[in-house]
Amino acid sequence: MQSSKRATTPQRIERSPGIKKIAEKLGISIGTVDRALHDRPGIHPDTKKRVMAAAAELGYRPNLAARFLKSGKGLTIAVCLPRAIAHFFDDVRMGVHRAAEAHGAMVELIDYSFSRFEEGEAAAVEEALKKRVNGIILVPGRPSHARPLIGKASRCNIPVVCIGSDADGTGRLVHVATDSFSSGALVGEFLGCLNRPLRRLAVFIGSRGTSDHSEKLRGIQDSVPRHIRLKTTWEVIEAHDNAREAQHLSEKLLDTSRGLHAVYVATANSLPVLQAMDRRSLLGRIPVITTDIYPELLPYLRSGKVLATVYQHPVSQGRIAFDALHRFLVTGVRPAERILLPPLLVMRSNLDILLERSRGWSRRSQGAQRSPESVCLKG
Repeated sequence: MQSSKRATTPQRIERSPGIKKIAEKLGISIGTVDRALHDRPGIHPDTKKRVMAAAAELGYRPNLAARFLKSGKGLTIAVCLPRAIAHFFDDVRMGVHRAAEAHGAMVELIDYSFSRFEEGEAAAVEEALKKRVNGIILVPGRPSHARPLIGKASRCNIPVVCIGSDADGTGRLVHVATDSFSSGALVGEFLGCLNRPLRRLAVFIGSRGTSDHSEKLRGIQDSVPRHIRLKTTWEVIEAHDNAREAQHLSEKLLDTSRGLHAVYVATANSLPVLQAMDRRSLLGRIPVITTDIYPELLPYLRSGKVLATVYQHPVSQGRIAFDALHRFLVTGVRPAERILLPPLLVMRSNLDILLERSRGWSRRSQGAQRSPESVCLKG
């Protein structure tokens, strides 16, 4: 009796206001609209296009929770993350997998990995759509690139969760990240506490077109004037999270720019910058703030050559992203538009306690936990 109730209730929800409005608008039956929205056979392609267009116009979203309960099948979720900057994205992936483990066989994760941030997400999403997954977790590069991808997923009734960088205005379900503006502002305030002149400040970002990076830049440029009463000249270097490009641009900056007073590396790709500065014996003389924590960075932090790093809670980002998506798919409850975590400034004094609390961090070299199926995309 109880299972019968679960089967009929979702169907009743599915046929409420949204489908009726579409049917009335097009002058067709509710059954025809239902077949079109759920990709069932027995409907003309032109009719299906009209139904999907009307659904988009009316802002209709199907009750995915009802569909899940009615089918009794498990969920398949695509995790589309780059392989570059593995120390960050492997931890994000680890957070997703740890959260999924609690649901056992009812959730299948498929890892679609591609080479670099801003490159390859299109192929990853296309592969996920072919697989007809129930949801997608994605790190978008530029919003302009992500817009058609997320739009296509939305037309297929597949919700997309964005981690790290946002793709606002694309129809994504939720954005999960550390607050980027606060990260930059925190660095600006910290530098102000050093009571040193900051007439020339270098900021390394991936790309201005990526919301995460542009917001960090905006945060520090807003914060520094509030704490330092000197005119600051900004050197903004876009390295596109490419190690070779970061190394080349670091060398060029240090060879041509005199009187550099501080460096903020707003991406996780800080090692090439540190190595270039170390070769010139500038570390320890010029304050440096980095982003995230990885094994090669630890000696720089412990020695004081890097004053601090901004921790972005990658494992927590992955866990929260999965939980928000899973809850929406199963219950139909929409999360907040954004779930933002506070950035954490890590120095020598709190480094060890953070590493101790981040269980599994020291085993990162073994790789993040993987699902049985993992797809590696070239490019």
